[in-house]
Amino acid sequence: MTLQMALFVLFACTTVLHLEGVAPKKASASVFTIPVQRLVSTTPPREPIWVRAHIAYKTDDDTYLIEDKTGSITLFLPTDDLMALELSSGMEVLIYGKLDISPVTPKKNELYAEKILLPND
Repeated sequence: MTLQMALFVLFACTTVLHLEGVAPKKASASVFTIPVQRLVSTTPPREPIWVRAHIAYKTDDDTYLIEDKTGSITLFLPTDDLMALELSSGMEVLIYGKLDISPVTPKKNELYAEKILLPND
C-alpha cells in the first residue's frame, strides 16, 4: 500500500467515526436547573449553571437553538468532544455551561456548553 493510499484510508476512517457521533452520557444525579428565560433576562447568572432544555434544531456545525417552556437561546459547543455528541431535534438534555452575555441585548446571549448529559429520569 502506498503512503498516499494509507493516508486516504486513515482520513476516511476518522471522518466516518466523527460523523457517527457519540450519545451523551446519562446524568448520575439530579441537578438544580435554571429556566432559559433567566439566561436571556436583564439579570442573567454570571456563574456556570445547569439548564434542562430540548434541542430545537442545529443552526451551524457548533451551534444549536435550545428551548424550554420559558424561552429559547443559542447553545454553542466550543470543543470537538461536544461537537461529536449525537444531538437531534426534540432531544431533552442537561447542559452545564456559562453565558456569553451580549453587550447589545439579553436576547443575543449565548450558552457556552461545558458538559451535556441526558436527564436521569
